[in-house]
Amino acid sequence: MTHYCPKCGQRVLLRYGVHLSPRRADIFDVIRRATKHGGIRSDTLEGMFGKGTVKVHVSDINKLLTSVGYAIICSRTGCARGFYRLVKIRKPLKETRHHECARPVFA
Repeated sequence: MTHYCPKCGQRVLLRYGVHLSPRRADIFDVIRRATKHGGIRSDTLEGMFGKGTVKVHVSDINKLLTSVGYAIICSRTGCARGFYRLVKIRKPLKETRHHECARPVFA
């Protein structure tokens, strides 16, 4: 079921309670599914979503996920490429919002 923001009408893509853009939600879904199998190679993600954009999107996703106690990490296995996977982190940061449609600001 697709949810829409009652204020602006934009489609809402919630992952672990965090609002993501459609592209970021797709990247998150691929990494979350691959985590069950040890992760997904960075070059595979770049082939799916475009070279150079994956790191930026993962960084932005991580800024949002830390508020709920999760992070996407890239563990290296002795080569330049690594495996992205979703992990639970110990302490989530506190999140505040300026208004309902705004991105979270971390304190």
